[in-house]
Amino acid sequence: MMKILVCDDDQQYVDKIMNYLDLYKNENIDHSIKGISDIDQLLIDIKINKYDLVYLDIELGKVNGIDIAHRLMESNPQCIIVFVTGYYQYIHH
Repeated sequence: MMKILVCDDDQQYVDKIMNYLDLYKNENIDHSIKGISDIDQLLIDIKINKYDLVYLDIELGKVNGIDIAHRLMESNPQCIIVFVTGYYQYIHH
């Protein structure tokens, strides 16, 4: 089973990404999607669970998404991380 995590400190963005994923899901791939907007819950969750694919906001309030990505990769080096952000300065052009 493919485990997918969507994490943003704004629940609206978590819902939006999860809705996009639902639109493009493949019935032939067994998967679960979890959304988290509470950063304290995220820090606990990633200690317990391993994910195959993580959509991760770069700015998470008191925690930096890059630091979270390092933690995810330490426990599961094969995890695919997709960074999402609304901050223009993180986009290379």
